[in-house]
Amino acid sequence: MKVFLESDVGLVQLPCPEFLYLGLDREAIHGENTTIESEDTRVALRMNEEIAQELCHQIVSNIIYQIDEYRKHGFQIVGLVGINCSPTCGVETTWSNDREHLGQGVFIKMINDELVKRQISMKMVGIKAKDSKQAVIAIKEILYS
Repeated sequence: MKVFLESDVGLVQLPCPEFLYLGLDREAIHGENTTIESEDTRVALRMNEEIAQELCHQIVSNIIYQIDEYRKHGFQIVGLVGINCSPTCGVETTWSNDREHLGQGVFIKMINDELVKRQISMKMVGIKAKDSKQAVIAIKEILYS
């Protein structure tokens, strides 16, 4: 947060499609012997369901509206920060089939596709919550480049 405060920028937290579709526990099966990897794969499959895709499209429409409104009123959109390795919000890496791989999560890809379609250029960077030092570096890259 200190980096943002020192940079004199505002933050808009995007809604979490996984939370909105599956709830806080991502509809985890309690009592089963699961791993983080198997849960991420299960969530990736769920977020590719038709209803989840429709929800993501609705959220993206709202985000694009917000971007348009901010820009219309003179605000500069500095960038978007996502969570790498997320099946939904990964920017540089995502998750499927029990492994991390290069590519965007389903939600970030939808946002990016809509930005490209509208010819809106926006920096995007992915961070990993467990690597706070690298996250600060990545965020500074967006803020100061």
